[in-house]
Amino acid sequence: MNPPKQDKRHSQQRILDVRRANEQRALNCLFKATHGLTLAELATQTGLSRPTLTKIFRHFEKEQLVVPEKASTDQVFGGRPAMRYSLSPHHHVSVVIRGFHGALEGLLVDSAGQVRQTITTDLPDASRAATEFHRMAERLRREAGDTPIQQALVIVMGIVRDNRVIRSFVFPSLTEPGFVDGLNDVLQCPIEIVNDAKMAALAANSELTEQLGESPAVLIGLHVSEAFGFGLVLGGQIFEGGHNAAGEIGSDRSSPLLEAEQAIGRVAAEHAMTIREVYEAADDGPEAVRTAVESFCRMAVKAILPAVLALDPNYIFITGALTRAGSMVHDIFTEQLTSACTFPPTVKLSPGEESYVLKGALERVRSLDAALACTASGK
Repeated sequence: MNPPKQDKRHSQQRILDVRRANEQRALNCLFKATHGLTLAELATQTGLSRPTLTKIFRHFEKEQLVVPEKASTDQVFGGRPAMRYSLSPHHHVSVVIRGFHGALEGLLVDSAGQVRQTITTDLPDASRAATEFHRMAERLRREAGDTPIQQALVIVMGIVRDNRVIRSFVFPSLTEPGFVDGLNDVLQCPIEIVNDAKMAALAANSELTEQLGESPAVLIGLHVSEAFGFGLVLGGQIFEGGHNAAGEIGSDRSSPLLEAEQAIGRVAAEHAMTIREVYEAADDGPEAVRTAVESFCRMAVKAILPAVLALDPNYIFITGALTRAGSMVHDIFTEQLTSACTFPPTVKLSPGEESYVLKGALERVRSLDAALACTASGK
């Protein structure tokens, strides 16, 4: 009996897929590196053979994706100096646009994964958010000059499905059909719309992975500033759900969490404070402030408890302005979860004021950058 004939096109596609996967592994190593890497170092980090890497980097050099340079004499032990490879920052740029309460932030990220320029503008009227997003895109397009734009990542507060904003209580105009089309007209590149809390959860997972040496099996990320956001990471990957709406716990407008959010807003107005200032004053501020923040934390635990019981997460990682309340947040979450769970998750708060949303966005951009570069190389 003769073996079945293989589809030649299918076989070629498999070869191409393997090549792209290998190239992406190499590019991801360069994104993470703080200095140029030799082929020997890349072989160790990627598990790829030297001949495979030699072929990959010949192509990268041809496409001007990488910059080769000879290793210094103290980095070799006789013979010909090894070549070190680093990403070229001049090949292209990526665009990141993030909307949050009262402001827009735009970034140009070079092809080496570094932020080249940051632009921040006020957004006093949320009803005009779509127009302001388009204006930010136009400004970033001008700032990029002749450098090609490889991709754009647009970060929103709301539900995203099929690269469209389905619902946003903060920026309702982003749900209009022309929003993404307007961005496409300006930037003329692949555009991905993402939820801000999911980007923060991605960054939190990467931080824990670096500390632990492996990704937590299950991580729940809570991003709380002016609004409540939830992100779920399973085995190092953001979980989107069947309709890309996984994690929209805060969107249940009948939840007690909404009442707690509104109480925070009322306290802020009564004391002429911003939401961030309310959280910061939770320890030593007015009694009404402390009570409102305590209530919010308890309602937040109540809101996420079904997910915690169902998913048995290793960690609850909290980011955003709520972390300004410090030990109060950690203690309430830990106490409530320990009381309710047989195996309570470890509660962690992000240190300092670093934006985990942007940190996760840059991680996402670098990952997409590598994938797009590999797709281009397969043509």
